[in-house]
Amino acid sequence: MIYLDNHATTKIDPLVLSEMMPYLTELYGNPSSRYHSFGWEAERAVENAREQVAKLINADPHEIIFTSGATESNNMVIKCTKSSNIVTTYIEHSSILKPIAAFADHVIKLNVGYDGVFTVCYCDREIDFVSVMLANNETGVIQPISNLKESFPNAKIHSDMAQALGKIPINIKDLDVDYASFSGHKLYGPKGVGALYIKDGTDNCIFPLLHGGGHEKGLRAGTQNVPSIVGFGKACELAKQRLDSDYWYIKTLKHQFYNCLLFRLGGDLIKFYGESAPNLPGCLCFSLKCGNMDVFLTELGKNVAISSGSACLSLSGSTSYVLTAMQIPEEEIKKSIRVSIGRFNTESEILEAVDYIVDAFNKSFEGE
Repeated sequence: MIYLDNHATTKIDPLVLSEMMPYLTELYGNPSSRYHSFGWEAERAVENAREQVAKLINADPHEIIFTSGATESNNMVIKCTKSSNIVTTYIEHSSILKPIAAFADHVIKLNVGYDGVFTVCYCDREIDFVSVMLANNETGVIQPISNLKESFPNAKIHSDMAQALGKIPINIKDLDVDYASFSGHKLYGPKGVGALYIKDGTDNCIFPLLHGGGHEKGLRAGTQNVPSIVGFGKACELAKQRLDSDYWYIKTLKHQFYNCLLFRLGGDLIKFYGESAPNLPGCLCFSLKCGNMDVFLTELGKNVAISSGSACLSLSGSTSYVLTAMQIPEEEIKKSIRVSIGRFNTESEILEAVDYIVDAFNKSFEGE
């Protein structure tokens, strides 16, 4: 089975798993236990991981709060800010759009162009909160979020950076955001762990969603998930070491996939989205003029793991609101798929995957 769904989740890097194992077996102490070495070792491991996460994004360790992932981090920021005037885009993750819909009084959604990039052509000093993702999970399009402060000078800026972390360089200070959300399982770390960045000096109004002990500066009650936090930290350390080499390796595989598929099917039968804008190295979102889409996906799914839209969106059975916002025709959206290439894919897998896509494409017309 060829795995090309790395934007949904990545495989845990073996070095990450190796780093986690002692904290699942021998070093199992509670980091809040102050009177013995088990607790001291667990606390040291958590703080080391905090430094590893911070170094990857050029933050200070005390600006990092560990959470269960970007969804929790997003909800913490949006539900706690109590903003009355919020700006976001039509292409945000559902963990942004749903809490905004539930808690905001007045919402402005920025349009995106056919290239998938948001546009804002005005300055609004009344807006007090803005949330725009750094890189889209379906198209891979990278958004120019560093310009947001200029357009909304009095607003707190938040960005969901889950898909960008470990794939492109992130200098959190240059991006000029107040809050940012991250997940461990998008960069070869474990599921169920992530972080919230809170800019030092921000007039912080974040309060905990969960009340209990004083963990994570009182913002996230509950005993820290030490093994997963350690794994997340190690994944960030590896990402920092490999950022350049991973980027070019994955981008090369992406171009190979792109060129091979175009050569095999021809430009009339395939349409790519978001490729004219800055894009993540391994993401390809495209539609095929195939016959029966259910047949295509069933046949392809026997050999290749891909997505049709985002993993979270598939739970609702809805078509992609991201591609709808980009004004892609509905018939194309229904026949769109996302391929996301990662660190552990190989050239032979890419070539073989193209073969399987072409075979599934041909079989989608059988019986019509």
